Amino acid sequence: MNKSIKRIISFVLCLCMLSSMPIISFAAVDKVATLKVASFSDSKVELQWSKVDGADGYEVYRLKSGDDDWKRLKRVDSLSYSDSVSPGTYYSYRVRAYKDKFLSKEYGAYSETVNVASKPKNVTGLKAKAYSSKGIELTWSAADGAQNYVVYMYNAKTKEYERVGTTDKLSYKVTGLSASTKYYFQVRAYHKLNGTITSDWTKISATTPLGDVENFRLKECTETTYALSWSKTKDAEGYEIYKYDTKTDEWDFFRSTKARSYKFKGVGKNYNVLYKIRSFTTASGKKTYGVFSEPIAAGTIPAAPTNIVAARNTSNDIAVAWLEIKGVSGYEVYRSDSALVDNWKKVGTTTEANLTDTTVPGTGTYKYRIRAYKGEGDHLYFSEFSEVKTINFQKHENQDSIYTEQLEQIGLIGYLYDSKNECFYTSDDPWQRNFGYSEVYDAAAGVALMIIETLRIKFPYKDKDWMIQVWKGQYGLVLIGAEVGVYNKPKDRKIEHYDCAEDEDRLRMEMEMERLETVNGKQQWKRIIYRPYAEYWWITGFVFGNELGNMDSLRVNIRITMKDYQMLSGVTSSLEKQGYYYEVDGLDVYFTFRGEKK
Repeated sequence: MNKSIKRIISFVLCLCMLSSMPIISFAAVDKVATLKVASFSDSKVELQWSKVDGADGYEVYRLKSGDDDWKRLKRVDSLSYSDSVSPGTYYSYRVRAYKDKFLSKEYGAYSETVNVASKPKNVTGLKAKAYSSKGIELTWSAADGAQNYVVYMYNAKTKEYERVGTTDKLSYKVTGLSASTKYYFQVRAYHKLNGTITSDWTKISATTPLGDVENFRLKECTETTYALSWSKTKDAEGYEIYKYDTKTDEWDFFRSTKARSYKFKGVGKNYNVLYKIRSFTTASGKKTYGVFSEPIAAGTIPAAPTNIVAARNTSNDIAVAWLEIKGVSGYEVYRSDSALVDNWKKVGTTTEANLTDTTVPGTGTYKYRIRAYKGEGDHLYFSEFSEVKTINFQKHENQDSIYTEQLEQIGLIGYLYDSKNECFYTSDDPWQRNFGYSEVYDAAAGVALMIIETLRIKFPYKDKDWMIQVWKGQYGLVLIGAEVGVYNKPKDRKIEHYDCAEDEDRLRMEMEMERLETVNGKQQWKRIIYRPYAEYWWITGFVFGNELGNMDSLRVNIRITMKDYQMLSGVTSSLEKQGYYYEVDGLDVYFTFRGEKK
């Protein structure tokens, strides 16, 4: 009998045997009655569920926040499952039981859904740094899954950690601390995806430095001597005095002392200097320092202010200005309301070399005088009064012009005052517009006591030769400022004389002038003039000040909107050829003029 016939006979016999077997009935699979989250962390979720009688196994399903559908994780024959998860993420789980059938499975209904949000990661990279004798700043690295962070500090009285604050930043400043004290902190991350879920604590400690030196002041001041004094600092062994060197722009160590005062003798008149001080203590041969005090102005009696200018500020106020005196603490301004009889009264105190008197009674003749001072509080030491400056003041209603005899003396004919931005500026159509521009004007600036630097941006545009010119510097003895002008001329005009731009050729511009100032021994730029973004042919701004011989302390930040990309190309090409750095945003060109190139 061949193999094929044998196979057919075997298959028929099997069918006969199957037909004679009894039918097996499978009972329905029950639903998992209880599913719960046994535990969870930033990386694991532990699930547990109740047993289903007769079940051969269970299928675990998960829906992760952001997913579109449930995902089967695994089939297991146990009553638990450990799922690997991401920190700070919301998950839903469900489980169903099954029984094995011939060539298939029979499933029970899904369990009820349980939800859980994994913990955020623990805070790492925690650091603590005292930034003063009364404050410590904590910083840390971002924790995966965190929405916010909570900071606790140990309270030695209650012997418990107490919350001091929460933040969504990676740093927190704890204030109101005591000097020379050790503090303990703990930080943890948290989110609110399913209630408030927190990470474990991360701990650190830090010690505040010695206390700040308080009441550091000028104690005595004469024409040839002066003295410094200060209060005792807790736990301090001594004090270090530093002196500011204007030539090197650095603070130099001057003296270490255990006393709480120091006197300088045999000093020349009008001597001005800045000092700062810090406390120190020594432990195991190593010095620990407190934080430096704020600098104070010291020296002998200051000189009287000079070059006083009094001029109309608005229709109701008078602006008074003078040359700045380096190293003084401030100035007092006095006014007499009578030209014949002195009846001086103080109208203001200022740390700047100018003051706007807003208490002017009205039309009349007024006299002003100023004195400088050093020190602070009840320890002020004054210079002699300046010379008296007289102004005939005419009150005008609804007038913003500053046409006055006083301002004409310093060249401010045809200018207005911007009370919002506190600077002088040109009117929209001043007399200067009739004369155009030639380089000869800049060459003659010195005759009018103007020390200025300039940048000329020349380029062809359509049927004309164009020029945008920038100026900055000293305008007379008491004004500093900046200008940006727009000019053009016919291409066939051979001489370098430009016409002031007509109304249709004006450009939208914005201008800011900054001055380099030293604050607490550090140099920083401070805005002193701002002219808002608008359409101009000549944008200008001036304030009281004196920077003779120090043009590098002034810079002008400029934004100009070009008419089209052809003009944009011409302007940027000119800046590039002259070696100036610029940035472009659409049709806007941004650049800074200080005198140096990129």
